Amino acid sequence: MNLSSIRTALAANLTASIPAATAQVNTEPLATPTAPCLEIDLDPQGINYHQAMQNGLTELYMIVRGLWGLTTDVGASRNRDTWLTSDLVKTAIESDRTLGGAAKDLIVTGVTPRTMVSAASPNTAFLALEWSVLIYPA
Repeated sequence: MNLSSIRTALAANLTASIPAATAQVNTEPLATPTAPCLEIDLDPQGINYHQAMQNGLTELYMIVRGLWGLTTDVGASRNRDTWLTSDLVKTAIESDRTLGGAAKDLIVTGVTPRTMVSAASPNTAFLALEWSVLIYPA
């Protein structure tokens, strides 16, 4: 399993479907992201081995996180609500379910709203959405 290839392919799926003016796409979480953006991160569920006989299936859990700056509370909230209720990001993630050969398959299992504070700048807060992605690596 090549995690870098999986991140790059997820980013390619997103950038092919979402205009750059709408959100910057990052293959890694950034310490000081520029919102609005999408970033790709490992899910706390991590990797599950031995999901079929004789190590026939591995599950990799990733997160695609959308961030909106809280410079205006109402505007960020409305933008997040629009993305939450549309299938734009889900459809983009699933546009190539094999990730260019890096995966056997993938599926977006859900989306969760969050409020986050930047680790690098504690005075910077973001509204966030986290799309949970289950990947079966090739």
